[in-house]
Amino acid sequence: MKIWGLLANGVLSVYVLPEHESMTKVRYAWLVENRMAEWKAEAFGDDRDVFLVQDHERALWGDEPQAKMRTHGLCLLENYPKCSQDSAP
Repeated sequence: MKIWGLLANGVLSVYVLPEHESMTKVRYAWLVENRMAEWKAEAFGDDRDVFLVQDHERALWGDEPQAKMRTHGLCLLENYPKCSQDSAP
């Protein structure tokens, strides 16, 4: 089972991908437009712009998903480490 979601303002919302399917740029753009925009509004109770931190999986960083994020007030944070700093001395 593959689950994708949004944790915002203490509210966790999730989407379960159809069986045997993986995340793609097209599917992620659909998820941003058809689920995340609604989840964001439910979490904050309004239509404010919010910052989004996501991992560096290739499907999440395509032009299509990023355009949908901008349209729906999700401001993508890009300047953070690509790997955990937990193992740093």
